[in-house]
Amino acid sequence: MEGLRHGVVLATKCGRYGLEEFDFSARGVTERFEDSLRRLRTDYVDLLQVHDIEFGNIQQIISETLPALRRLQEQGKARFVGITGYWPSVLTHVARLEPVDTILNYCHANLMMNDMDRALTPFVRESGVGLLNASPMHMCLLAGFDVPEWHPAPNNVKLAAAKVVAICHYAGVAPSAVAVNACLSHPVAASTLVGMSSEAQVDENCAALDFQPSEELIRVLNETIAPIFNTTWPQGRPENEHFGSRDSFQASSRPRAKRETTVFERIDAHHHLWSYRPSEFGWIDDAMQPLRRDFLPAELEAQAARAHVESTVVVQARQTLDETTWLLELFDTHNFISGVVGWLPIANSTFPALLDAFAEQPGLKGLRHVVQASRSMETLALRLLLPSFYYKATIKKSHSYQHCQSHGRTALSGACARGGLEVALRWKDGKLVDTELLALRDGTHRLRVQRGLRLIRATNAKGDTVDLTPDKDGEIVTMRVRKGQ
Repeated sequence: MEGLRHGVVLATKCGRYGLEEFDFSARGVTERFEDSLRRLRTDYVDLLQVHDIEFGNIQQIISETLPALRRLQEQGKARFVGITGYWPSVLTHVARLEPVDTILNYCHANLMMNDMDRALTPFVRESGVGLLNASPMHMCLLAGFDVPEWHPAPNNVKLAAAKVVAICHYAGVAPSAVAVNACLSHPVAASTLVGMSSEAQVDENCAALDFQPSEELIRVLNETIAPIFNTTWPQGRPENEHFGSRDSFQASSRPRAKRETTVFERIDAHHHLWSYRPSEFGWIDDAMQPLRRDFLPAELEAQAARAHVESTVVVQARQTLDETTWLLELFDTHNFISGVVGWLPIANSTFPALLDAFAEQPGLKGLRHVVQASRSMETLALRLLLPSFYYKATIKKSHSYQHCQSHGRTALSGACARGGLEVALRWKDGKLVDTELLALRDGTHRLRVQRGLRLIRATNAKGDTVDLTPDKDGEIVTMRVRKGQ
């Protein structure tokens, strides 16, 4: 680098030194880096990165490797410090716990993938970390030459990439130019890193700066890629593959400088998915003919990516338990799905037990019941959320049901169809007021809600029962009304 140093930006990596050679120890990365400086005949680099961190012990990288690089930075031997790797979730997790200046992620934001944008992109926008997007060719799959035998992608991904290359050649454009162009338009990545081994490849990739593919070509390519879009492959230690995923992010214990701008993740809050069967979707009439086909995750994910939508909430389209279960399974297997609004039989006596069971599912964010689809409801199920009060109840439907406001109190009352039981509860400012729970019409109990009781039960002569479970402050947590035999 003698005589050239000030005319180049020099970046290097440490930690991985061959196909199977790794050393993430503080001593190892320091000694190897010092050797590199001597060979390069320079006393500093612009960027020093811990390479392919998914192959290391994550805790060691956080507590030992990165602090060693920071010491080299303090000595003036590296201007910036960063990390590189395959899994966006691993990179995000490490950077939350041990701040870095740059993050390089490869094969997760190009024609074939966009899941870098789920967690990593929002994180770097918020934190100010520099994002390097590497491998627009998807590790040479889109470069237009023979794929090496060692390539880890599944065969269906290789086949889709080969189709993309063939379509580009048929259209008279270089597949590499299309691939690079797709990455250059990323709104957050500071730089796109492309591997090149010849002058011809340098010229070809530079030409992509002025290249703009047609909308029709992009449409055809997206349709070709959709079935395998965001398909990954095993990389690094198995225990690291999902390290730092959606359910295990931890807030950094180190304070970060506040940003002047506020960044929001772009979420589409209402999407339907289905495998179309006429018997299950009778509401789709002739006027809605375009809806009479399958709408599945791969297509939705590709469409969301083109609209720069990071995640979506999927909503039930059938009023069945199978629908809710299926959507929750999709939540577990597709990172771009951030939540599920499902369905449970709120007009059925099994609702309380089902609600308790499904409440354990982290993906379930809400329930939806299409009221106009219910011609008759034998029972009425309610969930009320008051300012300081969570309340769940099942009350038999009767001739009169009211939910009214009067004198600053909210009153809820219902009566059994048999005329054997009535419940009246009143709150003020979200707190249960010292009022009566009434079991009437058979000359039965009058009970006052007493603070601190574990269970309050009122029963009439016919066996109709009201159970209330208050918390330690006397607020009702659950209420159940059961009809006697």
